[in-house]
Amino acid sequence: MSKYLDAARSKMDRLNAELGTILSANGDDESQWAPGIMERSNRLVRGIEKATLEFDALSERGDKIEAI
Repeated sequence: MSKYLDAARSKMDRLNAELGTILSANGDDESQWAPGIMERSNRLVRGIEKATLEFDALSERGDKIEAI
């Protein structure tokens, strides 16, 4: 893997771990969460989505380069 692909994977893993920590600490019922926790959770989800798109794009690019 390229260093960029590694960095994207690392970011996804870090964000997923933090989201998992929030879920473990606060339970699955988001209606019971404090507003700040909900806001952080939403930011993490958006960050995970962006990191996943970046990872997928880098992976696809790497596949194309290998094919050439």
